[in-house]
Amino acid sequence: MLSGIGPADNLLPLGINIIQELPVGVRLYDHMSHFGPTFLTNTTNQSLFTTRVGISDVLGFLAGRADTPLSTLTGVEALTFLKVPGSKLPADWPDVEIIFVSGSLASDDGTALKKYGNIKDEIYDRVYRPLQRTQQDHFTVLVMPFHPKSFGRLWLSNKNPLQWPKIDPNYFDNPEDVEFMLQGIKAAIRIAETPAMRKIGT
Repeated sequence: MLSGIGPADNLLPLGINIIQELPVGVRLYDHMSHFGPTFLTNTTNQSLFTTRVGISDVLGFLAGRADTPLSTLTGVEALTFLKVPGSKLPADWPDVEIIFVSGSLASDDGTALKKYGNIKDEIYDRVYRPLQRTQQDHFTVLVMPFHPKSFGRLWLSNKNPLQWPKIDPNYFDNPEDVEFMLQGIKAAIRIAETPAMRKIGT
């Protein structure tokens, strides 16, 4: 876009000469993720908490041991794919990914995950701070629709290549995206209610 390839409605007001008018940035497509729901369990020391990681865990990880809290892929323990009722996609195309994480926003004591997830203090204090204090075992289910119908846009804010662009993801503009997310949340709850999950007090 800075070189003059992009939409005229963005480039011309910035004084960028158009070499080729193309819809660069006008169909921003991203799949959002819902961080939750979070379920309590009756297990002991199975959830990730940064305060539980000790020097022996770090040394064990560096030595190649697979039994340290640092050996997990950012807490992802399992995932599954879901077909949403009424989906118009081919039968072998999943609509939603459901990711099981051995922890939550409380896992790092409300630092980076809370900040970069843009979680308000009132939400964190009500939902996650009790988990942070008690360190009760729990897991979170991330729900991620694969094929959103909502599209956003990216604009240049000026000619400076070091300046961040303006981004409007336009999440959930299409009501079907909301429905797919809700179907994923309902599926996560159904999984949590299975006999196997009930055995660990979910």
